[in-house]
Amino acid sequence: MAMICVLSVFNGFSGLVNDKLSQIDPEIKITAANSNYITNADSVITATKQCGNILYATLSIESRALATYNGLQIPITVKGVTPDFAEMTNISELVKEDGQYILSKGNQYFSVISVGVAISLNAHPGYFNTFEIYTPKRKGAVNPANPATAFRSKSTYISGVFEVQQQDYDAEHVIIDIDLARELFDYEKCEATSIDIQTTPDTNIE
Repeated sequence: MAMICVLSVFNGFSGLVNDKLSQIDPEIKITAANSNYITNADSVITATKQCGNILYATLSIESRALATYNGLQIPITVKGVTPDFAEMTNISELVKEDGQYILSKGNQYFSVISVGVAISLNAHPGYFNTFEIYTPKRKGAVNPANPATAFRSKSTYISGVFEVQQQDYDAEHVIIDIDLARELFDYEKCEATSIDIQTTPDTNIE
């Protein structure tokens, strides 16, 4: 399968970008060249880890959705991640003091939302209201007599609010567990929209 690598390294501009940006961006992002997702992502992960100088290689599912909270709604960008994401990005350090970075606990899923989403929805960490995520179904026919069946939704609680001081991330990003993202966006376990990679400190990727 044809692949492309998108390097999220700002060569020559690192001094102009807030240091916190590197804590949420992967050093290298692998995406499918001719599709919206990678069909054999688990095999690509295995091959990537054999390349050497790889600290982390983790699956990610990212897509657009609609969020509702206490009667308010906004469009969001959802990123479903594995447990390695916290180790790779130090996202937990960016979460505000009144919350924490938790994506699942027992049978309950949680969302970690950006500060922009929190402000737009007047949302706070805790069990006050459910944070609902809606997205059009990727597969199956739509019943014109019941348009609601064309959408899939999942309920979570907000565990934390993060801020990286970068508009692209702070405005509309929401982080959830990758298993929940698979259910929400109808992806198989071997599928992902990208593979995020962190190399060892001595690696030159220019």
